[in-house]
Amino acid sequence: MANNIEKQLKEISERLEQGVKEIFTSERYTEYLNTMSKFHNYSFNNTLLITMQKPEATLVAGYQAWQKKFNRHVKRGEKGIQIIAPAPIREKQEIEKIDPVTKEPVIGDDGQPETEIVEMVIPRFRVTTVFDVSQTEGEPIAELEVPELTGSVQFYDTFMQALQNISPVPIRMMNVEGDAKGYYHQTEKYIAVKEDMSNVQTMKTGVHEVSHALLHDREVMDVEGVLKDQTTKEVEAESIAYIVCNHFGLDTSEYSFTYIASWCESRDMKALKASMDTIRKTSAEIIGNIEEQMYELERENIMQYEEKEASATRQEKLEQDSAEKIDETLLFHGESGRFAIYQMDTGGEHTYQFMGFESAKKLGYTIEGKDYRMVYAAPWTPTITLEDIFERFNINRPNDFHGHSLSVSDVIVINRTAETKAYYVDSFGFEELPDFVQQRMEMLENNHTRAYPPVYKGTLAQAMEERDVDAYLDSRKLNIDCKKAIEEAIALNFDGLHLKEDAAKQVLEQFGEERMTFVMANTLRELSYDGRFSKQNKDWAEHIEIPENINQGKNLNQDYVIESHPAVLDGFIDMARAEIRMQKIEQALDEAEVTITADTRGFEADGHAGTWHTVDEREYAGEKFFFMEHDEYGSDVAGIIVSEHGQLVAEDIWNGYDAEALEAISEYLQEKGISVEGLMP
Repeated sequence: MANNIEKQLKEISERLEQGVKEIFTSERYTEYLNTMSKFHNYSFNNTLLITMQKPEATLVAGYQAWQKKFNRHVKRGEKGIQIIAPAPIREKQEIEKIDPVTKEPVIGDDGQPETEIVEMVIPRFRVTTVFDVSQTEGEPIAELEVPELTGSVQFYDTFMQALQNISPVPIRMMNVEGDAKGYYHQTEKYIAVKEDMSNVQTMKTGVHEVSHALLHDREVMDVEGVLKDQTTKEVEAESIAYIVCNHFGLDTSEYSFTYIASWCESRDMKALKASMDTIRKTSAEIIGNIEEQMYELERENIMQYEEKEASATRQEKLEQDSAEKIDETLLFHGESGRFAIYQMDTGGEHTYQFMGFESAKKLGYTIEGKDYRMVYAAPWTPTITLEDIFERFNINRPNDFHGHSLSVSDVIVINRTAETKAYYVDSFGFEELPDFVQQRMEMLENNHTRAYPPVYKGTLAQAMEERDVDAYLDSRKLNIDCKKAIEEAIALNFDGLHLKEDAAKQVLEQFGEERMTFVMANTLRELSYDGRFSKQNKDWAEHIEIPENINQGKNLNQDYVIESHPAVLDGFIDMARAEIRMQKIEQALDEAEVTITADTRGFEADGHAGTWHTVDEREYAGEKFFFMEHDEYGSDVAGIIVSEHGQLVAEDIWNGYDAEALEAISEYLQEKGISVEGLMP
């Protein structure tokens, strides 16, 4: 048996030596490197043995490994590939005992050297058989899909980002003088790659220089006691670049092998095999790391794309609804002239769409605001007449107008600053609608999601730089108006001892939550030194975004400070915050369509792509909270925490109910007016 094993090893060794001699030519060297790009987990010797016995092999494993690891089995009659595997043996031997101090044999009382029994590990090798995937059948093999190279490289950006992520030093695209395509700067520790090269050339050069940074850094070589000449360094780097690029479907052989072949001819067998092992190991490391990075980058890109698409769809609808509400709010409440066009919201044989005014009345129809929706709004000047509007929206319609041509039954509303009137487009001329404006205003006021002009959060300097001064000035005026409205509400509703319970409600309805919150929080921040304001309100104000607004040494935020008595104002702020919370709760209850439970799956969270399922449930201050993971990606992506009614409480959560999550829950409870003191661990 032992003689047979020795005979097999001798035959394989002879084939190995012959293969090394043959591989020196450019063609055989190319064949070898192609194989290494597929078998980067095998030693140099075994890679060569596989190449000689089955050059077309792509993935090999042992007979049982195919069954246990891949759920595949070797086809009947297939001939295996023989490689060498370590098979060390252990033997007990009697040897002289050596004194650990003197390093001399220990002499016994009888004058003879003492002995001891030790177990020795003796290296041995055996022949083992492996099979290529083409020789097996069963479940498909999972592989990283890489697009086929056609002209420009489709995955160029992902590959280069992955290469940057695994590089030990930064990679910079820059102007490289001369014929060089790139270089590794040994002193400043960065890689330079020449700009404006093709995708393939850039990728190959990048891998080449990363190989230099990994293998040939001067400090690393000094520490390891390695000495290599420049030719060896270049050939190692170029060989690795070829293997890595070949693995990803890029053929760089024409560029690489003229120089590599000439180097091979000048090296003896031992030196070549040593360099080949370095090339194989480094190629394997780079290939594995790039594949891992590309997988992560592609997954992130897919998730970001899906989330962006879902968010864009939701945002588009929200923006459309919000834009209409804002336009209508400005139409009725703005101080500058505006006009708007309304068209029938629902048509059909039982409506008065396209009917003349008198015809509609004779048929018993009443022209009502609820039957319409605003389809266009724009500034108005005194020179614009109803006839001008009719002509413009029939002959030369604006590009941003998406309704039908202005027709009978449409309504034109004009805010002439002093008055706002509505006009029915009749068969001949226009008919005034005295109730239409009031009806639409009531609809706007009664809408739970009434839109208000947004607060401009930038500074005057920023507005000037971004050419957005009008938005800044409009927002500034509304801030001052809101401040004055709060002062007036306090004056009218304070009897010397108490504020009326609904003192803040009217101001909130007039200016909206965002602006009222901004003005109140700004006042608390500017007067933070005043002890007459409660700590609770001051803490609340610290979480409101109030950008510093200094212009020519003057603090413009001072213009928004409410000048009512601090103690009374503190009570007013309490009322306003309570009213805001109540409105949010009522709106949430009205809009709630789901109740989250421990068994919830397929939940769609606002602002997050895909669906989610409950992982853990906790209760704080009588409120239930649910930690959820993504249905598709599970714990590979950050989780979220939602309330029992599906309201998003915390996001980007990786460790369940950790400190960050509990802080978000605490803020959520505080916004609802619930004390959290002592609840959080």
